[in-house]
Amino acid sequence: MLRKRIDKLLIFLSIILFFVDLRFFLISITLLFLFYLFTCPENCLIIILLLTFTESSPIFGVTFTKIGLLFLLALFLFNIKKFHYDPIFIPMIIISLLFLGWYFYLLDHTTLRWTVTIIGNIVFAFLLIELSYQDKKIFDTIIKGLFLAILLNSALAIYQFVSNGRTIHYFGINNDKGGFERWNNFIRVSGFFQNTNLLLSFLLPSSMIIIPFLKKRWGYLLILPFLSILFTFSRGGWIAIFVSFLLLSIFYNKKIFLVMIIITAIFLLAPFSQRFFKSDKVKSVYYSDIQRIESVKVAKRFISHNILIGIGPGKFYERFRKYASQKFLWNRFYPHNTFVSILCDIGIGGLISILSILIFSFFHTLKLEKQKVVFLSASLISLFLLSNLYDLHWEPQFWIIVAISVSARFYYGKKLKV
Repeated sequence: MLRKRIDKLLIFLSIILFFVDLRFFLISITLLFLFYLFTCPENCLIIILLLTFTESSPIFGVTFTKIGLLFLLALFLFNIKKFHYDPIFIPMIIISLLFLGWYFYLLDHTTLRWTVTIIGNIVFAFLLIELSYQDKKIFDTIIKGLFLAILLNSALAIYQFVSNGRTIHYFGINNDKGGFERWNNFIRVSGFFQNTNLLLSFLLPSSMIIIPFLKKRWGYLLILPFLSILFTFSRGGWIAIFVSFLLLSIFYNKKIFLVMIIITAIFLLAPFSQRFFKSDKVKSVYYSDIQRIESVKVAKRFISHNILIGIGPGKFYERFRKYASQKFLWNRFYPHNTFVSILCDIGIGGLISILSILIFSFFHTLKLEKQKVVFLSASLISLFLLSNLYDLHWEPQFWIIVAISVSARFYYGKKLKV
């Protein structure tokens, strides 16, 4: 009885402090984490995933995402009883070693920053897989925590859209632009992330992957993330949704195809569809296209000279101006493609490794029952499509999909015994 009262008190206190001051919220949520660590360890994962998918400016010198990783490591150390080996760990280790090799060769701050980021995300996936192997309750709690993170990001995104740019504690504000991105008079929502692309790459694959693990009464709430994706005004996101639902209609339920036709017809009649067919006053669509075209041209020059080992983590961004067209307006730019970025950073070994991770993840899903195979495969395909538009290997939303794809077969596989 006392435990329940303490639990409710700390939850209530954390919610109140979140709206008051993020520093006090962080103290309160840390106390809640420690309480769960010694009373109900699996509930720690809900806190961890909420922090991981809530991007914030540094508080006490660190971001929520890094704090979430520290909490995850603590949970792992307190609960590890047995280890699971999986072939997917090999390409994960190779990527880590290639980044470390570049760091020890260059010994500069930029390389250190990107090396820590990628290894942190790989460790994040590894720890989730190993913790899932310990107990089915842990895997189910990961699904619950991810579901809650999806709903909270969706709720804030919809609020940002309806209120025309209001938010909480500057969440969703694009640091490079000093405000929300816009298309015509519409806000491009970001939820708790710092730009629209990060929100989209979180909501779509994550929503698809949790569907077969949710009870039916909760599944209807997933209309919220799909509305939020619509409000991102991302052409890549809309295409990824279309492809994902097309796969579901072919391999799972033919009725979904009829729903797709109705939604597509409504979409084409709505003003949103103009994002595909014409630019806005500030030519955001035009600039988005030429940015990506120019980044591919620059990447080809880098790759042609350094395909084996790459040019070093983060060096594409630093050296972009030197190889870009003189007419191009931006001095620095990212590849906006996971596979091109990896190839430029650490060479062909890195590219083979990241593709191997996706392939291993897909083969893991084939060991599940049909419904789960279809939804997890659709999630991975949407992740692959989005990875061709954004540098997702730097983000935990890429690695959470990998972790769940691998871990699901521990308890929902056809023949595997744990």
